[in-house]
Amino acid sequence: MSGFTIMKIVNISLTLLLLFANTVYAGKLNIEIKKRYLNLPVSQKAERKQMSFNIDGQHERTFVIRLSPEPEYWVFCDMSAYAGKTLNISFDGNPEGLKKIYQDDNIAGADSLYKESNRPQLHFSSRRGWNNDPNIHSKCQSQNESL
Repeated sequence: MSGFTIMKIVNISLTLLLLFANTVYAGKLNIEIKKRYLNLPVSQKAERKQMSFNIDGQHERTFVIRLSPEPEYWVFCDMSAYAGKTLNISFDGNPEGLKKIYQDDNIAGADSLYKESNRPQLHFSSRRGWNNDPNIHSKCQSQNESL
């Protein structure tokens, strides 16, 4: 085999390897909104990917989420304003997590809200997920005081 043929085979092999190593997943899901909440499965092990909601063809929101077919916990979206409309979800990650999304009139894990062992009981914290530090500082009567 000539050196040129070997190089050609190596180049083709590397190209195929790169194509499969960087596989881009994509998934779509259409749901008619019939319940108040949309429960989304999340895992810290999953890669962050972009999810978009379109309601009856109009862009509603885009956000980044660690959607997973093997959730460690659930987050929710209140969809009550869109009852009876069609939600089109597009997700740039592994589409297997889309299969776990479901509607309900309760949020997933509602029975354990604010009862988790490591949840602070004297400071504000969101029901699910993460938010910026709400323990703000303000000036009061020319002195800095924590609220």
